[in-house]
Amino acid sequence: MSTSMMAQTNKIKKGSSYLMPQMALLNGSSGMGAQVQLSGGLVRNNWHLGLGTGIDYYEMRSIPLYTDIRYHFGKEQKVFAYMNLGYNFDWVQKMDDKVYIVPPAMNTLKYTGGLYGDWGIGYNIKISKNHSLALSTGFSIKQMGEEYQELLFSIWPWPVTNESAIRKFDYTFKRVSLKVAYRLW
Repeated sequence: MSTSMMAQTNKIKKGSSYLMPQMALLNGSSGMGAQVQLSGGLVRNNWHLGLGTGIDYYEMRSIPLYTDIRYHFGKEQKVFAYMNLGYNFDWVQKMDDKVYIVPPAMNTLKYTGGLYGDWGIGYNIKISKNHSLALSTGFSIKQMGEEYQELLFSIWPWPVTNESAIRKFDYTFKRVSLKVAYRLW
């Protein structure tokens, strides 16, 4: 985040940068989840260009890292459209940390991240000269991968075998997001 100063007036130049913490409620076919994000960057006319990161708790915990592009319509800049595009890093709690009386029939080897995307529209409610509340709704995609070793037991026909197979799953979570952000500029 950068701040520009004007030497003649000793005031912060309005609109040179922004910082925006936000919370989201996510809903999709896998249920509901939450997301906490922080975006910041530069402002030029009606365009906002920055970077963001956060923690996504939908189905599998992850950390998205993305570019934040926003366009604010009109002179008042109340209505805006946004697009976030980046990579989703995995931060899944490993099953190996848990204690089981009867061990599960599978052992997770690794999780992988994937594409992160979020786009939508919103509305700014001005609170003060340099602060506003941004409400938005959009569509979000989160991709993750999982690879695990499944234990295969065979007791018939004889002899008893104890084999394993590697299973891979790629997930694409599609969800609707409702966000509330506190915008500073």
